[in-house]
Amino acid sequence: MTDLRIPGRALCLSACTVAVLAIAPITSPSAADAPGATASARVGFQDASKNIRCAQTGSSVTCVIRRQGKKGSCTRAFQASGRVARRGASVLNAGCFAKMPFKVSRYTTLKTGKRKTIKGVTCRAGKGTMRCTNADKHGFELKRSGTTAF
Repeated sequence: MTDLRIPGRALCLSACTVAVLAIAPITSPSAADAPGATASARVGFQDASKNIRCAQTGSSVTCVIRRQGKKGSCTRAFQASGRVARRGASVLNAGCFAKMPFKVSRYTTLKTGKRKTIKGVTCRAGKGTMRCTNADKHGFELKRSGTTAF
């Protein structure tokens, strides 16, 4: 189960359920926002476990977690992703996705506690986690035990 948390609410999704969560008025997503869409990214970084990978995608930062839970049933590219721009709400996708949403040939590894800021979004690597926040204090946290948007 993937645990998506919103202040005052919790939503649990099975690994094969696809959900898009936007914490703002719902707008029609572009093709580049779709989980299966692939964007070229110049900047790539990952947590020390190499399970969470992030990249700049247009004016946003997108991160994916390759495996969630102890025995994930998903054998595809990744199980959840989060995307946030410099301003506005974050977007989460949960499921079992075949394609990465970005192409990066090389990733730098962020040690636990280190931060990286791209396009006004700051991501901090924890032990097996990545938390990304924008200027409006919106963002997401990806970790093996669940995915949270705020």
